Amino acid sequence: MWFTHHLEEDAKRVLNAQGVVLPLLSAARHVCPESPTEAQAAVCKEYDYKVSCSDCHSKTPPAPPPTSFLAAAARRLRALF
Repeated sequence: MWFTHHLEEDAKRVLNAQGVVLPLLSAARHVCPESPTEAQAAVCKEYDYKVSCSDCHSKTPPAPPPTSFLAAAARRLRALF
């Protein structure tokens, strides 16, 4: 995600020239077993929470962070300047 969305094209070219190879994301969504073990259920829960192309590639913006988070972030930024 960072390589694709946050690096400038010249940085990508430098990394490619150095032989950096990134795996492609799966084109298919993984499916959890019908009767998962406790460990499998934990992994599936995290996967379902974190993996969704629509998180970044949809026309619906993410919900704004809580006001307290914004206030704390603003205080930290003001302290830097």
